[in-house]
Amino acid sequence: MSLSELKAEVSPRISADDLIELCELSPAAPSKRVKSSKPKIISVDIRSVDDYSRGHISGSLSVPFSSVFGPEGELLQCPTTGALQSYRGRVIVVISHSMKSASMFATHLVKVNFPRVCVLDGGINKLKPTGLLTVPSPQI
Repeated sequence: MSLSELKAEVSPRISADDLIELCELSPAAPSKRVKSSKPKIISVDIRSVDDYSRGHISGSLSVPFSSVFGPEGELLQCPTTGALQSYRGRVIVVISHSMKSASMFATHLVKVNFPRVCVLDGGINKLKPTGLLTVPSPQI
């Protein structure tokens, strides 16, 4: 990626290692800090519901890109966006398969007054080798 493309991005990137540390996801070492009931950083997974169900970061919020923004870029009113609204002001890390869609989603969030948005550099594929993705149990 060229320097001009990086400069054009509205939201900064965060590495998988930094996300793991900030969300206290590492299973290797117990955390010295006590987790608060409402985290300061939240992972927002914008992949489809099917992709999310195949594996996601524990505690992440599933907000499929296709269901959140209207034709004018406005935030649609639905349960998904209601949950997202409750994290306004916290650091939101956008996770997707594609950096392009994650950057577009982050840009839309910034335009609708979400002040602290960043993008997981390399997307969900950077987290697959960590073994930290969880798969929900099937409903019986």
